[in-house]
Amino acid sequence: MAVTYSIAVFFDEETEQLLRQVWRVLAQSGLSDALYLSNNRPHITLSIYKNIDLEKTIKLLCSLACEFPVMDVSFRAVAIFPNTKDVFLMPSVSVQLMDLEQKLRNAFAKITIKSDTPYFLPGEWTPHCSMANDVRPDLLLPIVQKVMNVITFPLNGKIIGLGLTSYPPVNHLHYCPFTKEEAPEANPAV
Repeated sequence: MAVTYSIAVFFDEETEQLLRQVWRVLAQSGLSDALYLSNNRPHITLSIYKNIDLEKTIKLLCSLACEFPVMDVSFRAVAIFPNTKDVFLMPSVSVQLMDLEQKLRNAFAKITIKSDTPYFLPGEWTPHCSMANDVRPDLLLPIVQKVMNVITFPLNGKIIGLGLTSYPPVNHLHYCPFTKEEAPEANPAV
């Protein structure tokens, strides 16, 4: 089986633990256990690639991470991809998140071949955090209901860095924390 690579943003510890709790509840209730049993971490995938130069990719990834501060994320909806039967949380799309995705796409366009996965095509990116993948149709609504029972919306957290992952199986290859300092807020004149 061919290896696929993904570049994603990862969350602060508190947000990650809450999202892992959803995976655990779905697994314990017998609805979906694939994410819970995997080596995966909750994330928002920015792009997927079939072929990469690992060394160049890691350098670009860390260079890009230096350009961004830790950013806020707010999940406000549970949704379903109808073709793949995936249940996911949909974040509000901030200017920072869109800027990151566009800079990543532009930087990597020169060094890799992009996959044809529809949710990650230029201009068609659908930011999401998967809660359950490849779900039987009769389990979609029970999974959505279970997610809504565990999470109080909006779910607000932080995005703290970029990571490179390969699959199958899931293997976390590299992580680069965001390191740019947030500009201090201007104090109004007294």
